[in-house]
Amino acid sequence: MVLASAGFAIWSYVDTRDYITTTGSVTAVEFDPTVAPEDEGVTKDYKVTLEYTVDGTKYETEIYAAENDYHVGNQEEVGYDTENPNNTAVGRMSLPVLIALVAVAVVIGLVLIFKA
Repeated sequence: MVLASAGFAIWSYVDTRDYITTTGSVTAVEFDPTVAPEDEGVTKDYKVTLEYTVDGTKYETEIYAAENDYHVGNQEEVGYDTENPNNTAVGRMSLPVLIALVAVAVVIGLVLIFKA
C-alpha cells in the first residue's frame, strides 16, 4: 500500500509537471460529507470552488478537501493544462517534497518486506 501510494504520487506529479500556473480565487466552500469518496482513509468533506482566468477566459474548477483550509476570496495557485485549461491541479507538491515522500515510502516498504 505504501509503495502504491508512492507510485500514485509520482504519476500525479509527472502527469501535471507541464501545467502552467495562475492565481485562482476561492468562490465557494461547501461542507457536505457526501461530496467526495473516501481517499485512503481520509474523508473529504469540503467542496471548494475556484475561479481562474486563462487568456481572458474564465474557468471554474472544484476540489475536495478534508479540512476547511479554504475561505471565499482567498487566492490559490491553480495549475492548468495549456491544451485544455479545464484540466487543473490545485495544491500540487513540489519536486523536493515528492522525492522526500517517495524515499520515506520506499524505506517503510523495504522495512515491512524484510521484517516479514
